[in-house]
Amino acid sequence: MRTRILATWAIWILGILLGRPVCAATAVVLYEPQRPAIAFGANDLVEALRQKRIVVDTADPGALTTKKASTQVVITTTDAPVANKPLVTGLRPQGYAVRRVPRGRETRLWVIGADATGAMYGALELAESVRIAGTLNGVTDRVVNPHLAGRGIKFNIPLDARSPSYSDDSSSAQANIQTVWDMQFWTRFLDSMARDRYNLLSLWSLSPFPSLIEVDDYPRVALADVKRKSGSLWDATLQGRSMYDSGWTLETVKTMTIEEKIAFWRKVMQYAADRGIEVALFTWNIFVYGTEASGYGLTDDPANDRTKDYVRKSVRALFNTYPLLAGIGITAGENMGDLDNAGKERWLWDTYGLGVKDAMADAKNPASPFYRPSRVIRVIHRAHQASLPEITTTFSQLPGADAADSTLTFSFKYSQAHMYSSTKPLFIYQNEWFNTIPAGKKTWLTVRSDDMYYLRWGDPDFVRAYMTNLPDLTKIAGFYMGPDGYTWGRDFVSKDAGPSRELVIDRMWYSFLLWGRLAYEPSLPNGRFEEILGSRFPGISSSTLSAAWSAVSKTLPLMTRFYWGSLDFMWYPEACWSSDGFVTVQHLIDPKYPPMKIDEDGEVPHIQTIKAFVDGEPPAGRLTPLDVADQLEGHALAGLQNSGKLQPGSNTELRHTLGDIAAMGWLGRYYAEKIRGAVDLYRSRTSGRPEDLDNARRHLQQAASYWKQYAAIWSSQYVGQVLTRMGSVMVDIQAIQEAVDREIPAVGSGPPR
Repeated sequence: MRTRILATWAIWILGILLGRPVCAATAVVLYEPQRPAIAFGANDLVEALRQKRIVVDTADPGALTTKKASTQVVITTTDAPVANKPLVTGLRPQGYAVRRVPRGRETRLWVIGADATGAMYGALELAESVRIAGTLNGVTDRVVNPHLAGRGIKFNIPLDARSPSYSDDSSSAQANIQTVWDMQFWTRFLDSMARDRYNLLSLWSLSPFPSLIEVDDYPRVALADVKRKSGSLWDATLQGRSMYDSGWTLETVKTMTIEEKIAFWRKVMQYAADRGIEVALFTWNIFVYGTEASGYGLTDDPANDRTKDYVRKSVRALFNTYPLLAGIGITAGENMGDLDNAGKERWLWDTYGLGVKDAMADAKNPASPFYRPSRVIRVIHRAHQASLPEITTTFSQLPGADAADSTLTFSFKYSQAHMYSSTKPLFIYQNEWFNTIPAGKKTWLTVRSDDMYYLRWGDPDFVRAYMTNLPDLTKIAGFYMGPDGYTWGRDFVSKDAGPSRELVIDRMWYSFLLWGRLAYEPSLPNGRFEEILGSRFPGISSSTLSAAWSAVSKTLPLMTRFYWGSLDFMWYPEACWSSDGFVTVQHLIDPKYPPMKIDEDGEVPHIQTIKAFVDGEPPAGRLTPLDVADQLEGHALAGLQNSGKLQPGSNTELRHTLGDIAAMGWLGRYYAEKIRGAVDLYRSRTSGRPEDLDNARRHLQQAASYWKQYAAIWSSQYVGQVLTRMGSVMVDIQAIQEAVDREIPAVGSGPPR
């Protein structure tokens, strides 16, 4: 008590010396420290208050009547027995209410969660309010429930050269093999996920079992140590094959026994649970990487009964080993030979289905060492190359399959590979897929993010529209977003990432925040995000920064709607690239991937092709290519002009952010001029007029100059990298300038074809 009084007087005296208004603010934060999620939120709040020089004490809610402070914050749950707690109704799981109760000279703020996770989110909101405003004076009553129950990250995890994921033939994956066995990485990553309101971490691997578990009947499969391929990268196939060769020379990046590996992942899952985050494991099929030297005769042949037995027993051991593992995602179609739909489902049931059934039987058996009667194991069956009727029929014997909260859910690739395209993709309705989901069942939305691996993106309007345009939420379990072509681990592409390598989730903090927060609460206004930017970057106009960032972030989604290569190897807009190399003007004229069609894109207006426009086809309400170019340039110029008003000073992060905004602006201007050049090139072929070719040359010269501006900023901040499914070629924006320059028609030449 004496210490607190002295600290209060110190603040008062300091205020006088500095000539500032004096407010001897004190606060007490009351919470149950034994509830980790609540403690995490409370600690963030305490830290935020102390940073604002508010004297803070902490206590258990039972001490509410004895603790005195100008502000009392009670963080609790609806079921906790706390005296004088306001009555709150209408909360759903993960929801929370804030209640402000004046008490004379004191103010009592209640954060009441439907559960510990909801209470944590409420506490995190108060911490954010303090960072923005410096006090809790502006906090008012409100009730918040999650828009989507499930909000996840898709993480293709490079466990080991012998246990690869789908992205392992890439620079980022190879650099991050050691990272994913670093607990410091996961504590920071999971803390960030919780603050951004994510509650599912999905880990994707082609063959995870050898690196995660011991299987009694297959003891020689378990892998010691963590290894990486020595030497150069390789060019794997598009279907998970050739991701590992037992003839490779490997190097050990971490020495670990299988027992230490198990202990490590138990610790990760416990830490996740303490942040309100579930962990699920996803596989592709059929892959048995890492078992080559075991001597058990395991192969990827669907007819190999030994393999089927191994997978079934591995699934059982997986859930028995990790009691906090929430579920498993499975895939029909990858490397499953010539099996038809029914055959694929039988194989999956005989392996994963029966493995889960075995583990559930162990959990319900009082005599089992794995007895856990309340356990639920979810099977997430991807729609990839699968039939809904076959799935539901084959998996009807899954424990809990007929329960209202079914243990069987589906997963659909909602935006194909490009989340930054349409805010209302319609693929899920094709072939009546969504409308034929059986009653009581739900689907997860796989939201692939293979558009940008370098540039920081930030447009809250896009994310809000995406979330509010989702189909019938009674059929949606949630979403998880992430790339296949890049690993969201530590940052190995930034020149200023520091010796310990900043986390990608930290470098891309604003986009992660937008997707998580607006999936939880899409009504959150843009003003709140401006305030968050202001607290992150004090001393500049946060509204100007927000306007610049939002404007340039609209360019790549529009360009991808115009050139719709649905999968990552078809179209990588950040580099105007594909697995075939540079995407040329000719590709825009004779598009291998034309604009999104009416049954793919729910946004209006739709977009007209270059040939249809030049050939005189009426737009019929569609954007013409020149309309697209004008919009691209408008967004880019708005971003460049606004960001040009801001000076980073000595703030390195702000300098990099403004650099990315400018880079995205120049890239948008490049695409605008490239489209205009393509229009005039095609016109010159149909008209034969020299002036059309001259116009095309002028536009493409301008485009090349804009790419040069883009490349200059990019190369000042980043290095090139090899990307999954782009072949073994290094993607380097500055090096692509040569291909850009080749697009300019020579003087006196005919129109290039």
